[in-house]
Amino acid sequence: MLRYVVLKGVTALVVLLGVSFLTFALTQLLPGDPAAAIAGPKASPETLQQIRKELGLDQPILLQYARYVSRVARGDLGRSYITREPVVSALLDRLPATAFLAVTAWTLGAALGVGLGCLPSLWPQSSRLVFTLSFLGLAMPTFWLGLILLYLFAYRLPVFPLGGFSSSGVVLPACALGLGLAASYARIVMTRLSEVMGEDFIRTAKAKGLPRSRIVVRHALRHALLTVFTLLGLDLAGLLGGVTLTETVFNWPGLGRLAVEAVFNQDLPMLMGTVLFAAVVVVVVNFCVDASYAWVDPRVRADS
Repeated sequence: MLRYVVLKGVTALVVLLGVSFLTFALTQLLPGDPAAAIAGPKASPETLQQIRKELGLDQPILLQYARYVSRVARGDLGRSYITREPVVSALLDRLPATAFLAVTAWTLGAALGVGLGCLPSLWPQSSRLVFTLSFLGLAMPTFWLGLILLYLFAYRLPVFPLGGFSSSGVVLPACALGLGLAASYARIVMTRLSEVMGEDFIRTAKAKGLPRSRIVVRHALRHALLTVFTLLGLDLAGLLGGVTLTETVFNWPGLGRLAVEAVFNQDLPMLMGTVLFAAVVVVVVNFCVDASYAWVDPRVRADS
């Protein structure tokens, strides 16, 4: 088990190093000059050169990257080019909003998806309805669904606010994200339950005269949920990393919107910080899920 965990830990570090390099390389390809964005359109060439020197932008690319990795290893993600605020502080300020939205959407998607996925096993005549709903949910883009919800329930029927970090403002973005997750979970649970219901232990439970609802909920569902366990963890990690389009559409002050603002402002440290933070969340959660699977099922360790 220890060898498996160490191997996964080394793999995670390599992935994070690769993400940091790709992010740094892509930011160098962005159009525009960060020094000009900071100084304004009327800045003199001397001023621009001075700003580039202060920020280290006049150094060779590889040297800039080496210094960046060295700072990140010490927990220093740099300072924003625009506000001069430490990137870590900005991330921590936006994290509660993203975490609130992520947990709400994830909970809604998991509860609704598992519930819908169980319906065909409880009432077989509902299988076509659940299949159609899950297909529509998977086919519908999240940002498009968000715009529809915003138009219907914040503009035409002003039931919810247009945006902002609040308990009422989280409803629409959480629905936009959660409905897509629910469609995915419903399809997986429905398929897995149809397979589990043909197992020997299910036939034994039926022979004992147990109610169908008890067989599905108490026996079959437990085995079906093992399939979606990894997906649940990765989806939560992705949501915690920031949902760019949804946060932008709903004016939600989270990490995704912070990344969009960094792109428009050519704020490279802030952009690299948000991307690296999202990568860390995904890698850490994936590592925890893999370790949990290996602890529960020794075959996973043997295969690795």
